[in-house]
Amino acid sequence: MKAVQNPNHRDIIMTRRRRASGKRQRAPKPAESVFDLADAMETPLARTQDLVRALEYVGHGLHSLGEDSAPAVFGIAQAMSENLQDVKRLREKLFSAVAL
Repeated sequence: MKAVQNPNHRDIIMTRRRRASGKRQRAPKPAESVFDLADAMETPLARTQDLVRALEYVGHGLHSLGEDSAPAVFGIAQAMSENLQDVKRLREKLFSAVAL
């Protein structure tokens, strides 16, 4: 940097560099690819499907015992199963999009 005398004032004005010194920061690289993340969903989806099946069995068991809460438990399991299937379909679409 050069010191420049300002003709209007007695103080010295320091000129600035055009670019800041030092290493430029860059955007961080993604830790995993989209394909890796979608593939990592397989185990949690399988576990969730097993839990939904267990809840369906509980609903059937309650029904066989004549419990009034059986339809509610079975209905929740059925709704969860449908939502899980939607997630699996979206995951397959994601695999298809990444494979292109």
